[in-house]
Amino acid sequence: MSLPIKTASKVSEAMVWYHFVPRSSPEGAAWYEQYKASGCEDIAILFDTGVAMMRKRQVAEGKALLDKGYRQLEEAGRQHLPSSVYGVAEEGYWSGIAYYHYHVEQFEQARQALDSAQRIVNAAISEAPFLSTFATRCHDLCLHDARVSRGLRQWRDMWSFIQQAREMVRGERPLCQPSWGSIYMEDALSFFRAVEPENDVEREALGYLLDEEKSLTAFEQRALGATLIPTAIIPW
Repeated sequence: MSLPIKTASKVSEAMVWYHFVPRSSPEGAAWYEQYKASGCEDIAILFDTGVAMMRKRQVAEGKALLDKGYRQLEEAGRQHLPSSVYGVAEEGYWSGIAYYHYHVEQFEQARQALDSAQRIVNAAISEAPFLSTFATRCHDLCLHDARVSRGLRQWRDMWSFIQQAREMVRGERPLCQPSWGSIYMEDALSFFRAVEPENDVEREALGYLLDEEKSLTAFEQRALGATLIPTAIIPW
C-alpha cells in the first residue's frame, strides 16, 4: 500500500521545499514514499529541531540531537538508499553541524561542513532532477558562508558570498550545478507555478513562494543581518 500524499495543516509546512514533490510526478511520489518509509524524513526533522535549539542558545542540547540523528542516519544508510533519498537528510546534518561550528567559533570547520552540504545537494539532484526545488537550499548555504567569513573577518569574501547569494535569488546565477546542467531560481518557480493547490493553506504558501518581490526583500533583510558584527554569535 502506498503512503499518503504529504499534507500540511499550516502554511510553514506547505512551504517546505519538498512538500509538493510527491504530486509532481510518479518519480516524485516514489521518492517521497522511500524518503518517509526509510526514516530519513523523521531524521531530517530531528536535525531541524537541533538547529532550532541552538538558535535558542541550547547549544549542547542541539548538538546532542544532531549526533543522535546522525547515528540514526548511518543506520538508515545500511538500507543502501539512493543519494537522492539519503542525501536530502544528510544535507540537514551538515548544515546543522556547520551552525554548531559557527556557534562555537570553529569557522573553518563550519565552512567545510557547508561545502559538504553543497556537494550533497548537487549529487542528489544529479540523480533525481525532479528535486529541483532542493536547489533553493543553496542560496541559504551561500549566505551562511558569508556569516562564516564575517566571523573570520574576511570582509571581501563576506561581500562576495552575499553578492553570489543575491544573484542566485535574482535568477542571475545558478543555484546549483548537478552533473547534467544548471538549476536556476526560475526552475524552482516554474515547479511551483505548475502546482494545483488543494486547500487554502497550500494556496497561501504558494503565494509566498511565488512572490519574487517579497522574496528579494526578505533576502536583503537577511543579507543585512549577515554583515552585522555581533558581540556574541547570533542565529543565522
